[in-house]
Amino acid sequence: MEKRYVRPDGKVVWVVFSLRRLKYADGSFEEVTTAVDITELKKAEDELRWKTAFLEAQVNSAPDGILVVDNQQKRILQNQRLLELFQVPKEIAEDDDDTRLLRHVTGQMKNPRQFLERVKHLHAHPDEVGRDEIELASGTILDRYSSPVRDQTGKYYGRIWTFRDITSSEKLKPSSASPRKWRASASWPAAWRMTSTTFWRHPNAG
Repeated sequence: MEKRYVRPDGKVVWVVFSLRRLKYADGSFEEVTTAVDITELKKAEDELRWKTAFLEAQVNSAPDGILVVDNQQKRILQNQRLLELFQVPKEIAEDDDDTRLLRHVTGQMKNPRQFLERVKHLHAHPDEVGRDEIELASGTILDRYSSPVRDQTGKYYGRIWTFRDITSSEKLKPSSASPRKWRASASWPAAWRMTSTTFWRHPNAG
């Protein structure tokens, strides 16, 4: 049981109580209550909730579709814009297994095989960063960016994908423009980093 106390100096203290019943060989028993100060733990939990709420608000207000998948291909973050861009049904959106979402999105591509091969390649090469333009069967053109997500120590957590609708700007380009192609090289920075629950993008990531 957790209880909140306010000391005379106004400081809030959280304590968790636990009750144990000790039984002796003669059949008698006694109850022992222990109390542990969990104030710092509560502070850490509050900070985590605040950071999580901030991150969710930041991601959901972004103009790009955003998807973060862990190293087991489980979705850990997605925003509403992503669901809108790919018209994701509710039952797929609520399933954290990325396999169903990938199948749904691949089926909307003009070149589904090429799209799927690139996704598999990036998952198999966690250090690679890349950017390309993909086209849906509907004619929508998206700028796709993908990068590994690591913390400050370099530990790998998964991969982030962002999708931006650039259909209007692409239609304004001269027809002689060079064909869209994948752009990825070792010169691209590993742009996405994770600090606690906050992601940030390197300013030179393009």
